This record gives sequence, structure tokens and C-alpha cells, in this order.
Amino acid sequence: MSSRYVRSLAETLHGLSQDGISFRYMNRESSFVPSARELTALDSDNPDWVTRELGSGKFTYDWVLWIDADMVWTYEDIQKLLRSAELYTFVDSPKVISALCISGPDRMTHVRRDRGDGFPEAMHADEFLLESELMEVWGVGMAFLLVKSGVFESMPRPWFKIRHITWPHVGFETNVGEDLSWCISAREAGHQIWVDPLVRVGHHKSAIFRP
Repeated sequence: MSSRYVRSLAETLHGLSQDGISFRYMNRESSFVPSARELTALDSDNPDWVTRELGSGKFTYDWVLWIDADMVWTYEDIQKLLRSAELYTFVDSPKVISALCISGPDRMTHVRRDRGDGFPEAMHADEFLLESELMEVWGVGMAFLLVKSGVFESMPRPWFKIRHITWPHVGFETNVGEDLSWCISAREAGHQIWVDPLVRVGHHKSAIFRP
């Protein structure tokens, strides 16, 4: 965790407490990223590999907010995502909504769209400059992702099993990472993936990159 992440987390926990919102902080570690994500989602170091309940069924919840350990954000960013989930009823109450962040100095984002041949294409930050509405996309990295209760529970386990897709121009398979694999499984379970282009968070590497 970067120091900026810790500061953002502390401000968030303070804001939730001030607003009277109950929360549970979940974090588990593993040298294998898909396992770290799986253990975090189960809130357990000794996982039940059969259950399909987030937190291993130890609690009930309305939303889970997935934040990677190299992100920088404000409590207001979380409030904005929650407002989007409540306001955009025309898309039948979106259940998976991501903030917008970029990967590095090239300003490519963590957002992927389907370019028409079934293969995901990364989107550049400039493509979001004039956007103000929720956008449905192929998938996103799980950098800053709000997920409604019931989404994880509707998906098969393991939730972060790495999936493979075929590169159309060369004909062989490659993995798409555990986060985009999660998005594939979510879509197969009937959930759309959305991005709120007005919620923009920082990505802390050697410097803090922002859209």
C-alpha cells in the first residue's frame, strides 16, 4: 500500500463513520494475485472453495467497493459512484460501476471495449473527455469498482479464475488477467459493466497518474 492509498482509506473510513454507514474492511495477501483477490472477497485466510457468498456468508451487505492498493481517491468519489447507481434507473439499476483511471504516462485507461471481433481493446483517456453519462463497456480493471450485492453470488467459483480468449489476427489464445476474467464471468451471469466517466481517481505508480 502506498502512503497516498492509506490516506485515502483513512479519510474514507472517517467519512463512512461520520455518515453512520456500517462497513467492513476486507484485505488478504498472496503472492498470486488471483488468490489474493479470491481470499479478500471471501474475507478468509482458510477459504471455503464451495461457497458463492461474498465474505463467506458472515455478513449481509448492499455494496462492495473494490479498491486496488495503488489507488488515490476521495470519499466524494465513492459518494458519486453510489449516486450514479441510484440515479441511472434507465439502465435497470446498474450493479457493476467503475470509476475511470489510467494505467500510466501513455494515458491508456483500464477500460476495455469490444472492437467488434470479440477481442477487448484498451481505451485512451481522451475518449472520455466529453462523456458525462454512464458507459457500458466490455470490461474494466478492478482498480475502483462498485459491485451490488448478488453479483458475486450469481457467479461461479473461483471468481477470479483467469480466462483465455483467442487473438483474432494470430489465432492463438492468451489470458486476459484475473480482473477482466471477472468481468467476463459477470457478463455471462447477466450483468453489464459500466464506467462513470465523471468519477476519476488517481493511479499511484512512480507518480500519480490521473485521467
